[in-house]
Amino acid sequence: MRSSDAFRQLLIDFFGLPSDIEPENITQKAIPAWDSLASVKLIAELQGRFNVDFDVEQLESLRSYSGIATALSRKALLISAPALKTHPDCR
Repeated sequence: MRSSDAFRQLLIDFFGLPSDIEPENITQKAIPAWDSLASVKLIAELQGRFNVDFDVEQLESLRSYSGIATALSRKALLISAPALKTHPDCR
């Protein structure tokens, strides 16, 4: 399993999403369970699972698959994530 697949599976398991959900549909706005508490728990899970730390400035961009994938790829954790576009909020 590639890192991007492990990341997608983490989000599916974390939010109880259907296994066939497309990455572009994994956003905070589209998932009612993704509230502020879930965001904190998700960030802790990501930091533990991928052994990374996010700066305060990066936290705002961690609200979708693409935003998180971009942040992780900038930390060289997702080298070959398919069809990812740079999230505009991730700098």
